[in-house]
Amino acid sequence: MLVTPEEKLASMGLTLPAPMLPVANYVRFKRVGDLAYLSGEGPRRPDGSHITGKVGLNVTAQDAYEHAKITGLGLLASAK
Repeated sequence: MLVTPEEKLASMGLTLPAPMLPVANYVRFKRVGDLAYLSGEGPRRPDGSHITGKVGLNVTAQDAYEHAKITGLGLLASAK
C-alpha cells in the first residue's frame, strides 16, 4: 500500500507549513530538467519572522535540531 508524503508526515506528528508569500521578484522554487532548486528557506516562526542565532553561543543543539526540522518542512512545502 502506497503512503502519501502527507500521510507519512502525519504519522510522524508533522505537517507542512503554508509557504511564505514571495516578495518582489523572488521565486521559491524552480525546476530545470530533473533538478529542483529551492531558495530563501530558513527557520521561521509561525508569524514569518526569522529564527537566528549560533549553536553553542545562544542556540542549544536541541534548538538547532528543531530549527533544521522547521527549515526542512519549509523546503518540502515550497517543493509541493
